[in-house]
Amino acid sequence: RLDFGILTAGSTGRLALKVQNVGGRTLFGEVSSNRAWVTVNQRSFISSSVVVFVTADTSGLRAGQAYSAQIVVKTLNGGDEVVPVTLRVAATAEPQLAGAPSIIDFGETEPGTRKVRTVSLTNSGSGTLIGTVATRTPWLALSEQQFRANTFSFEVIATTANLAPGEHSGQFQVFSNGGPATVTVVIQVPARDPGTGLASRTAASPAPPPPEDPEPASPSLETPGPALQRELLARILRIEPESDWERDLLMALTRMIQAGRPLAPGELAKIYELEARGADA
Repeated sequence: RLDFGILTAGSTGRLALKVQNVGGRTLFGEVSSNRAWVTVNQRSFISSSVVVFVTADTSGLRAGQAYSAQIVVKTLNGGDEVVPVTLRVAATAEPQLAGAPSIIDFGETEPGTRKVRTVSLTNSGSGTLIGTVATRTPWLALSEQQFRANTFSFEVIATTANLAPGEHSGQFQVFSNGGPATVTVVIQVPARDPGTGLASRTAASPAPPPPEDPEPASPSLETPGPALQRELLARILRIEPESDWERDLLMALTRMIQAGRPLAPGELAKIYELEARGADA
């Protein structure tokens, strides 16, 4: 769920939406909105993990009204997801929370260390901004928990002491009389070198890269044999892509077929759909 809280008339808000395949397989997907006042910064993706920024524009919306919309994420091989979007347009002059980032990325952080980021909140409306900040993420800490001011700063502290190697994602929330905000926090912990106890960074002993598609083949995936490989590759060659996303999709599917990797039903269906489109033209 994406809740933009209270926005003043004529203003915009921006939140981050992370789309991720927990199985690791590359997703072929598209993102759309069912309302004109909600837009996304990218409408398609080919990745196992992507952050899409969603913008709400209150121009043309009525003051004092609550609005809802949906972000629809459709993939060929990972199912579909509908994300509710809500906001309220301020009726009169009142406090308005501003300055909260949608995402904080600490990047790569050594095991057993910590990183600090300062967040500054402001009141873009009237009156006095009153609220609290909180987190339930164990490896996150906040230097302040309450505020009553129109300009308020606090530190977000990430500690990697008890985190396993890999990417970790958490959140903290801001609750105020000027609306709420949820901030996603991401941190990457590198693997340690068993011989030294230090994070491995040398070319002599690099950490092996994760497989692109680690999940085993299942009955729902079709592994192309030599005959099917030739047929699918011939079908792809006959397709004229109409967008960069279609071109990238066909290139990725070609590599998968040539490697003899299994295809999901949605991936096969997309090949047939694009081929049929060309035949009907």
